Amino acid sequence: RPLLLLFLIVLVPGVHAGQYSPPGVYDAHYRVLANGLKVITKQRHHTRSVSVQLNVEVGFLNFDCIKEDTPHFLEPLLFTGTSRHPEFELERWIEDVGGYSNAMTDLNDTTYVINIFSGNLQHAFDYLYEIITESQLSAEDVEKTRRIINRERGDEPSWLRMALYEQGIGKDAIDKVWADIGLDCKNLVT
Repeated sequence: RPLLLLFLIVLVPGVHAGQYSPPGVYDAHYRVLANGLKVITKQRHHTRSVSVQLNVEVGFLNFDCIKEDTPHFLEPLLFTGTSRHPEFELERWIEDVGGYSNAMTDLNDTTYVINIFSGNLQHAFDYLYEIITESQLSAEDVEKTRRIINRERGDEPSWLRMALYEQGIGKDAIDKVWADIGLDCKNLVT
């Protein structure tokens, strides 16, 4: 199959995304502010919405194996309330002006995203600034977030599952690959 794929790549004439896209659709402007904040803007004349993404350069790979889920755990904590707005008000803040907010964590980054009507752009900036600078992290919020993360991971493992896991039974394919190259965690982290 790899030979067939290579054969097809060599025989098919070069086709680039630019041939199907209007000129300039991928052009962006890059700027670094005096405080070091990197700003990338891309104007879209064909839409009345804007997407704002705050990218924090901290992901799973910034932590030891046993704590690698830390940025994923911290990500939803910022949505649990600030000094000025409890959680339910934060949820409504963007939704009430026709927007959507979310966050995601990957190997290298944690990204907070808001998609909103361009006329309400200031709401997006104010919202992101407040959750980043004024989040209030109570013990109750931490426990609630722990339950959310555990549910996303398939709930708290039973003692039997933990025992089997430590024997290498029940590990998924990724865990097995990590183990094969010597980078596996010894225990499930809850």
